[in-house]
Amino acid sequence: MEYIDLIASKIPRVRKIMLTVFLCNERAIKFYRSIGFDKDEYSPRPKRLRNGTLVEADYLIMSKAVSEANTKALS
Repeated sequence: MEYIDLIASKIPRVRKIMLTVFLCNERAIKFYRSIGFDKDEYSPRPKRLRNGTLVEADYLIMSKAVSEANTKALS
């Protein structure tokens, strides 16, 4: 994951790294949170069907800002 951050920092217009993870994969979510990822604004929101049923997506979109340390190291 550090390598992905380094690569992203070399691309001038990349500001964040995004990934998708299934909600049932709690271990992966915990890992991603531990390295700085959080729920992204584009992660799907629950939808209410016409009959009133609330349906939640089975996945989460997570993101984190590209490391400034890596960006500065390349300047």
